[in-house]
Amino acid sequence: MDGKSEMATDNMQCCFCGEEIARISPDPVRLQVAGEEGETQELYCHLAHLKHAMHPSVPLYIWTTE
Repeated sequence: MDGKSEMATDNMQCCFCGEEIARISPDPVRLQVAGEEGETQELYCHLAHLKHAMHPSVPLYIWTTE
């Protein structure tokens, strides 16, 4: 791999705000989206943005102590 490809995998961009995600627990959160034909895409986000986007009636069992 060239240096650019390796560097691209080190930085994660939040799919909600577009900002870089610092690797400080509980961030980043990884979301995996499944397509109709078995393909997948991984997206990353800040936990706070995921919590804000979710409907309050949907349980989130991870990081519930915050």
